[in-house]
Amino acid sequence: MPSNTSRVTRDVAFTVTVTTLALAVLTLAGLALSGTVAAVPGDSTAAQPAEPTLHFVGGTVSDDGTTAVDVVLSSAPDGLAGYYLRVAVVDAEVARIEGASYPDRFAMTTDPAVTDDGRSVALEAADLNRSVQPGASNVTLATLSVAGIDPGEVRVTVEPVQFDADDGRGFEPATEPGVVTVTTAHATGTPVEDADGSTATAGVRPNAAPPGTDADPASADGPDDAPTDGGSSPDGGGVPTIVLAAVGAAFLVVGLLAGRRL
Repeated sequence: MPSNTSRVTRDVAFTVTVTTLALAVLTLAGLALSGTVAAVPGDSTAAQPAEPTLHFVGGTVSDDGTTAVDVVLSSAPDGLAGYYLRVAVVDAEVARIEGASYPDRFAMTTDPAVTDDGRSVALEAADLNRSVQPGASNVTLATLSVAGIDPGEVRVTVEPVQFDADDGRGFEPATEPGVVTVTTAHATGTPVEDADGSTATAGVRPNAAPPGTDADPASADGPDDAPTDGGSSPDGGGVPTIVLAAVGAAFLVVGLLAGRRL
């Protein structure tokens, strides 16, 4: 028959084990609830350097105006000795290219060659002063003048014909097209004459009361977002599930301990 001392020793060991387990469960629950659980080492992958990307920065222009938009190289890991590229609008009936210019940093440039229909332009420049150093980012290569023709959206593409790094090696950046949105320059509402001889534009309510005043019908019914459940917040204020699970686990451990002692 085992001695009382052995039984007490086993009970003490069991008590320590289950108590440690309960504390561990509660600790993990608290860490998870506060969002401080650390990621397991080795699970995260090292960030890779972004690939150089040539993209057209979109913009908005009215159908009787012009706007300036840039052609940008996202990064130049090995610098930039020079480049030759083309930019084209997919639909020249919505917008067209009127001209282009280069930043002062490029010492040698070729006059922008815009097609007669304004559909595309060829751009070429050299960085003789090495102003674009290795590791540079968001390098503006040229600025285009785009004219709006007809309301709508038009896609603008970029084509890297030749790009050279400072060491003389060529590289081909990825491309990312842009969009130019052409809006209507003037309102198209039709004037309507009232019975008293005054005029107002169709679609515009005359003498409209400021929002939120007594004369505003929208304010008569009160705010739409008023709570209807006795003041409780939309996202609720219940106890998080993970806390309930942790408490349940703690009670289970205590129950096991009590059963063991009996």
